[in-house]
Amino acid sequence: MVSLLKIKIKIKIKIQSQSFLVLLLVIGVSLVYLFVWDELLWRAFAGIEASARASRFELFGIAPMSVDGFQAFKSYIPLGTLIGVVGPLPFEVFNRIEFLPFLIEGVLILLFPLMIYGWAIKHPPPQIEVFNMMFWWCLMPAVIILMVIHAPFGVLNPGSAVRWRTNFEQIFYLAPFLLLCRFKDGA
Repeated sequence: MVSLLKIKIKIKIKIQSQSFLVLLLVIGVSLVYLFVWDELLWRAFAGIEASARASRFELFGIAPMSVDGFQAFKSYIPLGTLIGVVGPLPFEVFNRIEFLPFLIEGVLILLFPLMIYGWAIKHPPPQIEVFNMMFWWCLMPAVIILMVIHAPFGVLNPGSAVRWRTNFEQIFYLAPFLLLCRFKDGA
């Protein structure tokens, strides 16, 4: 009877904690969107020189330092979540071959969390359920949040995308690897 009560309490706490985490995430995202997002977008838009060699203003048809250009820039933010991490696009590599290592590195960095997860599923560590919970409820939201916050800075210049990505890219490859190692050690 006591063990059944403990199981019910654990289930109730688990459901409440997941609801609390989702609620906390929604509140945090809402606050950032209401109070910080437009300022962050403007800083990213105004911080890139339109006449720079690697500028994407012309490619995306964005008029620099204009209201219409800013609105067009905002429409590319979802694309920026990916190209902000990857850096140069394949056709940019054809124009400037020196971008090739950065493209390869960016694709690997973007895919590394999923590669680690795939390896963990094929070679499950002890406590795979806890690993899954830590991966999907802790690590992946952090990765997605970083991608969204970095997106404005990676849309208009692949060099800026690569430079600014280095401040947080360890969460893409090192954090999942350390999480897997911890669970593989059976801790």
